[in-house]
Amino acid sequence: MVDFGRKPKKADVCTNAASDTRKVPIGIWVRETKPITERLTAFKNEGKATYAAFGATALGALGYSRSTKDVDIVIKPGTLGFDELSAELAKEFGFIKCPRGEDRVQMLVKEVEGYHYVVELWNDYIYVMDCDKDMWKRTRIGQGLGFPAITLSIEDLVSSKLGRYFVEHKPEDIIDIAFLLRQHGIKDYNYFVDRIQKIKRNGQTIDDFLFEEITALAESLGAEETAELHSEIVSRKPYRQLLETIMFKLAKESGNLDELAAKALLRRKDAELLINKLGITETRSGFTIPKSPNAIITALAKDE
Repeated sequence: MVDFGRKPKKADVCTNAASDTRKVPIGIWVRETKPITERLTAFKNEGKATYAAFGATALGALGYSRSTKDVDIVIKPGTLGFDELSAELAKEFGFIKCPRGEDRVQMLVKEVEGYHYVVELWNDYIYVMDCDKDMWKRTRIGQGLGFPAITLSIEDLVSSKLGRYFVEHKPEDIIDIAFLLRQHGIKDYNYFVDRIQKIKRNGQTIDDFLFEEITALAESLGAEETAELHSEIVSRKPYRQLLETIMFKLAKESGNLDELAAKALLRRKDAELLINKLGITETRSGFTIPKSPNAIITALAKDE
C-alpha cells in the first residue's frame, strides 16, 4: 500500500541518520558506493575535483571489509566547487543534503531498504588535519571492494585514524590502525611523523595523548610490532609527553632496561638511548633518576 501521509522533512531524515547506530549490510553498502566512486572518478578525469576515500571505505578498498553506515570521502575542489559537487551528487543519487553542523563537512543521506546510507564529504580536511599537496600526491588505488577506489596513502590513513581516536576515542580506530600496519606497513616514517605532528584539536597537539594511543594499539597489534612503530616515531622527534613524564615515571617502576623498554613500548636500543639523553642511569636494583629532570628536559629542548 502506498503511504500518502506526510513526507519526512529533511531535518527529520538527517537527525534520524545521525542517531542511527545500525550498520548498513555490506552488500547494500558496496552496491550503493560503487556508482558514487565511479562518478567521483569521472569528476577527477574531467578536472572538476579530486577525491580520496578514507575510513572504512579505504579499508575495504585495501582488503579489510567491515560493516559501516557511511562513506568518508575527502574532496579537493577543481573547476567544480565543494558545494556544487555536493549538490550534483545529491541530485544524481537521490540524497538529502543535510544542514551542516561542521562547516567543512557535508553529510548526504538517503534511506535504502530501511537503513540510513550516509556519504560524508570533507572539504580538503580530515578530522583535525588540513590536507596538503603532499597528501594528494600520495593517494593510491585499491581494488578490495571489487571496483577501483582512490584512497589516501597508508601513512595518511594511519595518521587520520590516530587523529580520529584523538578526538572520539573509538576502539574501532585502533583495530583499523592495527590492520593497516600489519598488512601494509609504514614506508615513509619521515612523512608519517610530519603528518601526526600536524594533528591539533582545541590548541592541543597529539603529543599530549600519543603514548595513550600507542598503548591501546599494542593490545591489537602486539607489543613487538608496536615497539617498532613507536621507536621510529621517537627516533625522529621525541615528543614532549614522553620526555617530560613517561620515561621518568616508568624508570621508577622498572627493575631493568628490558622491563623499561617493554613498558615504554620501545626497542631496547632506543629505550637505552633515550634514558641516556635524559640522564637516567641503570643500577643493579633499578634506575637512578636525576635530581633535576626539568633542567635536562629544558636543555634537550634547546638542542632540538
